[in-house]
Amino acid sequence: RLTGYVVRDLNLDPKRFPPRSVHATISAAKNDHVSVDAYAERAGVIYERKIADIFREYQARLQRAGAMDFDDLLGVTVELLQTRPEVLADYQNRFRHVLVDEYQDTNVVQNDLVVMLSEEHRNVCVVGDSDQCLPPGTMVRTPNGSVPIESVRRGDIVLGTLGGDRPEPGRVTEVRSGTYRGTSVRIHAAGQVLQGNQAEAYATFLEEGETEEARMARFVQVLRLTVAKLPTDVTKIETILTQLGASARATVPFSELADFFLRLNADVNADDVAYKNLPVQGIDTGGPAAYRVDTEAAAELVADLLPDALREPGPNSKVRVLVQNGVGSPGLNAAARTLLVEAGFTFVNGGNAAAFGQARTNVILPDTTKESLAWGTDIVEALGLPDSAVKVAEDGQSVADVIVVLGEDFTPTAP
Repeated sequence: RLTGYVVRDLNLDPKRFPPRSVHATISAAKNDHVSVDAYAERAGVIYERKIADIFREYQARLQRAGAMDFDDLLGVTVELLQTRPEVLADYQNRFRHVLVDEYQDTNVVQNDLVVMLSEEHRNVCVVGDSDQCLPPGTMVRTPNGSVPIESVRRGDIVLGTLGGDRPEPGRVTEVRSGTYRGTSVRIHAAGQVLQGNQAEAYATFLEEGETEEARMARFVQVLRLTVAKLPTDVTKIETILTQLGASARATVPFSELADFFLRLNADVNADDVAYKNLPVQGIDTGGPAAYRVDTEAAAELVADLLPDALREPGPNSKVRVLVQNGVGSPGLNAAARTLLVEAGFTFVNGGNAAAFGQARTNVILPDTTKESLAWGTDIVEALGLPDSAVKVAEDGQSVADVIVVLGEDFTPTAP
C-alpha cells in the first residue's frame, strides 16, 4: 500500500508503474543487497530512474515512521553484523552449528547472513535441490537484477551457486512449463548417473583453479553421450520435440530443428565438430560476476572456423535490430533475421513479445533524426512492410538501435 501512495504522490501513472510490480522490483533489489543509491546509479533508462525515485521516497517514509518492511528485517540485520563486530562475534559463539534447508531458495542477503554466522567455526551444512518446479512470481537472479521466473527465456543469463560458494553466471538452455512427459536422458559420467541440471552442471561448472580445457572435455563427453541417445530417424526426433508441448520455445519449426539434431548427431559421431569457448570479457557491475561477448575475438574465431560465413560490412552493419515475435507462429524471427541480414543489419533475437495477437508489425525507432528515419525505410523495405509500420519510441530506447515487433501482416514470403 505504501508503494501505491508513493507512486500517486510522485504523479506517476499507476498503469505504467503498477504498485505491486514496483514493490517487487524494490524487494528484489533489497534481496540482492542493492541500496537506493546503488540502484539509482545503475539505472540506465528513464523507467529505471523513475523506479529509483520511488525506491528512495519509499525508503525515506519507512525511516520517518521508524518502520521496516520484511526485506529490511534481513538487510538491516546483515548491516548490523557487518558494522558491529562484537554483535557478530556474540551470535557466532551462540550458534556453533548452522544448518540451512532449501538452500536453492536463498538470496544474496540470506547467503551473506549464513556466511557471516559460520565464518569463524565453518560448521555449516546446506541442503538444496537444483531440480525445482517453481511457481510464477518466483524471483530469479540475473546480472541485471532479479526477475520473475515466468519472464526467463531460453538463452538468458541467470546467476546461481550450484556446487560453488559464490554466484556464477549460467545460460538458460531450456524452459519448461506444465508437466513434462518427454524423453529423459541419463548421463553416466564421473562414476555417477547424472540427469537434467546435474548433467548440465557437470558439463559446464568450472572449479577454482581448473582449466577451460578440462571443462571442455567434460562438455564434449556429455554432448556425445546425449547425442548418442537421439534416434537416427528425423520423424522420431520431431516426435520427441513435439512432446515438449508448451515448454518448447523454439523459434524455428520442429521439422527444421529435428533436421538440425540429425545433422548434429552425424557430425558428432564423425568427430566433425569444432569445440571452442566463446571469448568473453568481464563486466564490472559492482555485484556478481557478469560477462559479455568479446566481439573482436569472436569475429576472429568466426573468420578462422567459418570464413565463408562472413559478409562485407555495409552502411547498416552496426545498426542492431532487436526482433520480437508478436504473433506466436514459429519461425517468424528466423525469417526476419534472413531478410534483415541480407539488408545489411545486425539481427538481435528478442524472442517472444510480452503478448501475442499483434495485428500490425511495429518498427520502433529511437528518434526522428535523418539517420533513424533512413533505418526505418530500409527495414520496412527489407521486411516487405508498409511505411506506416514505422513508429518512434516515446522515451527513447537502449536495448537496441531499432526494435521490431512482428505482427500478422509480416509473412516470410513477403517481397
